Amino acid sequence: MQVGERLKQARNAVNLSTLDVERSTGLSKGNVSSWENAKFFPSAYALVVLSELYGVSVDWILKGKEFDKRENIKEVKSMLDDDLQFIEKTLKQIMRSNDPDLKSWAKVQFKFAFGDYLRKLEQKE
Repeated sequence: MQVGERLKQARNAVNLSTLDVERSTGLSKGNVSSWENAKFFPSAYALVVLSELYGVSVDWILKGKEFDKRENIKEVKSMLDDDLQFIEKTLKQIMRSNDPDLKSWAKVQFKFAFGDYLRKLEQKE
């Protein structure tokens, strides 16, 4: 199903005519008809207005599926976990180093961004 078909399906699902859409939103019924018949593509503004009127997401209009926040959160958490593991490994190597300049530099660099975490590492040693 294409964007125009989803727009028409969503409009019909809430029992609105193109004239009803025009009256509710100020978007011309001719434009609504052109979008539904895939003659033109709606602007970002029109997509937002229509999604709110129809009670569907812009993601659904464009892609035919809802944005899955849970899946996105899992993906971001996995990337953060990988980054944190790398940072922890690097900090541990630096803290075990016999080079006082390297330790001092690392503390200054990481203190602001990872102050709490750095204090925990220091307490473990």
